[in-house]
Amino acid sequence: MPVPDVHAADYVFEFGRAPWLRRGSDVTLIANGTMVCRALEAAALLADDGLHASVLNMSTVRPLDRQAILDAAAAGPIVTIEEHTVIGGLGGAVAEVVVQSHPVRMRLLGFPGEFAPTGSPSFLFQHFGLTPEHIRNVATQLVEESAVFARQTHPIR
Repeated sequence: MPVPDVHAADYVFEFGRAPWLRRGSDVTLIANGTMVCRALEAAALLADDGLHASVLNMSTVRPLDRQAILDAAAAGPIVTIEEHTVIGGLGGAVAEVVVQSHPVRMRLLGFPGEFAPTGSPSFLFQHFGLTPEHIRNVATQLVEESAVFARQTHPIR
């Protein structure tokens, strides 16, 4: 199954630079590889729900585009999406930057640290929640949790 092209025709890859594919104000979806197109689909679903998601294509994990991550953290919660184990992957690398420089609520989507069942890629993506619909649901829940947390820590006086 071919992976959709997510960049404009004039895009030039820069090693260590993560391009923004969509800008929003409620949540940032940071993905790499085949998950980038799913993050874009999830962002469209979120827009239908009235939430505005940014999508960042973190095509290299080493070197990591720290400034893009800091920009995402400054805007609010982050969901990472990867076709990889969540242990030692993109989510962990993003979390290291976030926790040291600008803590925000996060969710890491990917394969858990366990053996995967046998099946097609579409079955495995469904099994592990790497579908646009599940990404939307996780992002929506994270935005809601972040709003509650903000009200609890910064009550209106």
